[in-house]
Amino acid sequence: MDPLTGVAALIVGLIFAHIFVLTHNRHVLLAQVAMAATCVTREVTILGIQVELSLLVLLLFAPPLASRWWRTTVPRPMKVGALLLLAGHALAVTQSVDPVIAVLGFIRWALVLNWGLAVYATITTGGVAVLRRYGVTVTVLGAVVATIGWLQSAAIYLPQVGPPFADHPDSTFGYYSNYANFIAVSFVIGFGIILESVRIRQPSLLALSLLCVGITLSQVVAAASRGALLLAAVGAAVLVAASVSHPGRLVRRIGGVAAAVATAYFLLPAETVATTLTRFSEDQGGDIVRYSLQDIGLNLARSHPFGLGWGGFREMAASGAIHTMQPLAHVHNLFTQIALDGGWLAAAGFLLLSGYSVLVPLFSKLRGMGAPMHGLFVAALIGQLAQGLNDYFFFETGSLMAFVLVIVVPPLSQLELDVSRRIPSRNSCALVDGHHHSAGRDHCGRHLHVVGYSHLQQ
Repeated sequence: MDPLTGVAALIVGLIFAHIFVLTHNRHVLLAQVAMAATCVTREVTILGIQVELSLLVLLLFAPPLASRWWRTTVPRPMKVGALLLLAGHALAVTQSVDPVIAVLGFIRWALVLNWGLAVYATITTGGVAVLRRYGVTVTVLGAVVATIGWLQSAAIYLPQVGPPFADHPDSTFGYYSNYANFIAVSFVIGFGIILESVRIRQPSLLALSLLCVGITLSQVVAAASRGALLLAAVGAAVLVAASVSHPGRLVRRIGGVAAAVATAYFLLPAETVATTLTRFSEDQGGDIVRYSLQDIGLNLARSHPFGLGWGGFREMAASGAIHTMQPLAHVHNLFTQIALDGGWLAAAGFLLLSGYSVLVPLFSKLRGMGAPMHGLFVAALIGQLAQGLNDYFFFETGSLMAFVLVIVVPPLSQLELDVSRRIPSRNSCALVDGHHHSAGRDHCGRHLHVVGYSHLQQ
């Protein structure tokens, strides 16, 4: 085995060791493995047919994941939003110039939504412990993907990872913008994990999250993607803003953001920092193409209520059926592209899911409900939506799954949850290890809180 293959095997081994050590629930394990697999945008050949690795994993895991959420009470807005998305993409197949590609797009949405609902269901019974586990998994995955990107930019190529795309590292993803988007999401969630580890006083978790966030932030800056930096900045700002009612916590979070930015500024090469700042201070030639595509896409969405089918815009642009300055695969706007892929029905479902996931935590916070862990997923979601005003990433399954994850978690904030969820000592009068309890009193007469969300199970 050559050294690079050994390093790659070690990295993969560390990922799965982390997953297996922290996981005792079969469905949580399947969801985490699927998340790790979809970070690798590669194809495998089976019986002479090329199949995307991430879709193959999601397809294999689909039955047990579906059986998990099928028995769970899912909020009606989430169900309606998911159904509208799928119905829109199904109808758009009839409008597509390439129905086969459109059907594959529909299947991909169905598989990823199935995975997302299973994630939701596992958290309803596992509570904050499982929610935190998903957050740590994304944080670790982001650091691993960012490390591979750093090696790639240093001309050190691991197996299945070739040279950077147009001098921009893309790591295990297929395009550099998707790579930058994912590690930016990982940074926001990782920053939230740092705050959570301080709150619950877990030094080991704090050390792990500090290491991962340091790696991801440095590579977000090095990627020189304005959208990824916007996502990271908006996400961090939301996390800070969530502490407005707690002055001490607010000061600590502002200090944490300032320290992270200062560390990235002083540790990164001056040339990298200068290149990144230049992309904000000077007009970029690609912006003209971006704005032109956005205008064309908006007009097409207005005139095609049933959409063009998944991949339809790309096919029409490539064939010259529509005139663009540059025949790109999408219109550089998340909301418009959803309308083009799945029509107005899919756009309505997407807006319903996004709006519900943003508003529910807000109202839950006003009612004093929800756990601090929900906030970091809301922050990542708002950052993704902000970046989506000028970009689109769902053509890679890993990017779509990262978005679905931050969509399905925030609605859980409307449910009561005991954020402490500890394993009691042998002689304590605490909660019985591993069991779910309703509100009441224990045998020592103390009040019990709801642990997990098992009271919502049918």
